[in-house]
Amino acid sequence: MAITLMKIHSESLMNIPLVRQMLTDTQVRFVQRGIDKAWFYTEKLPTSVSGFNPLQKTIYIGEKSEISAWLTRPEQSARALNEEDNLIKEVLFAVHDYLHIFGYLAICELMPNLGFGTRPVTEKNIEDFVFCHLLTEAVATVGLDYWYLSQVDLNEVADLGSAQGPLTTSYREKNREEFRRADPNFTVQDPRWFSKIARFYCDGVFKHFDLQDLQRSPMTLHWLKHELAYGEKQRQYCRNWLAFLSAKQTITDTASFRAPLNIKAKWKRDLIEDVGVLLWEKVKEGKQHRFKNHLTKGEIWQSSPMGKTDFRFLNLNLLDERACRKIYAQANLDLNFKFFFHQYVSQYDHKACDPQIWKLFGPLIERKDMALIASVFRGQKRLKPSPQEPRDLFILN
Repeated sequence: MAITLMKIHSESLMNIPLVRQMLTDTQVRFVQRGIDKAWFYTEKLPTSVSGFNPLQKTIYIGEKSEISAWLTRPEQSARALNEEDNLIKEVLFAVHDYLHIFGYLAICELMPNLGFGTRPVTEKNIEDFVFCHLLTEAVATVGLDYWYLSQVDLNEVADLGSAQGPLTTSYREKNREEFRRADPNFTVQDPRWFSKIARFYCDGVFKHFDLQDLQRSPMTLHWLKHELAYGEKQRQYCRNWLAFLSAKQTITDTASFRAPLNIKAKWKRDLIEDVGVLLWEKVKEGKQHRFKNHLTKGEIWQSSPMGKTDFRFLNLNLLDERACRKIYAQANLDLNFKFFFHQYVSQYDHKACDPQIWKLFGPLIERKDMALIASVFRGQKRLKPSPQEPRDLFILN
């Protein structure tokens, strides 16, 4: 979708530098998906199903969503669209996804022979690719949260009366002296911070903080406890995702998917440092990098249509009801029913649907009966999927 920029209003999210970069970067695009985010806004569904796939160099948004409405005039005041901070959260998560894409492009540029994003995923190379994907998670978190949101009051940048702080961490720069009680050299606003977080996400080890430090500082405990859990989840989710995209899907999901990664190889240490330098340039110096197009359609990782059904990563919008029933019958419902259900409901126009339908969600979730779910929504208005939607979407979050 084309975006035309004009004079920027003081209440516009375009005043946030990374938002402005995202909207003016021709290496990425926005694509609307046939989903209605109102099911999520109104808390009828606990999961946002906008989806994510950095291989496509695309930021996916709901056809009916605050961010879609905002993108028609992003330079204007955003106050009217930001009820309960829904818009600003969506825009910042879009920036998070944008930085993931930046990370993918940067890694491909720095190590084109690695085949990240293109070489078939096998049991032999999956851990290397998991490392690379985790590196892009560090790019998104450090770039947006630690190096920007942790040290600004968004209302001084875009005057929206927002209560929004960092997205994925509790760290705030104003509290840095508390963390320096354990480590006098603790410094976040420094290129070397990226290496510390990237390594922490990979191996779960954060130097200079011990048990006594955590016992004496609830703030430090809260921050590190969250980051430790975040790293474990990201290792698991990343392995799940790459296993889904793997050649012949022969990689089995086990409890070991949360295990630490080995990052001793010199190329991994060098890549962490090099990506951190590029990210610092982008966030702190406002540099808009241009990368070669290493991720081209026809070559990027794609799951096999004959592979296992996993609604955590399979875009339900691309299936008609007959195909949906067939695939549903093959799915591990204990593992991913909720992702099927949340995707299914989000396909329907929230405002146009019978307002009593959501009261049936409890029994529908308990029964896990595809025919019953389809009968409840029969006759309700369903949104049309975009022809630009991919089959593979990272819905798990």
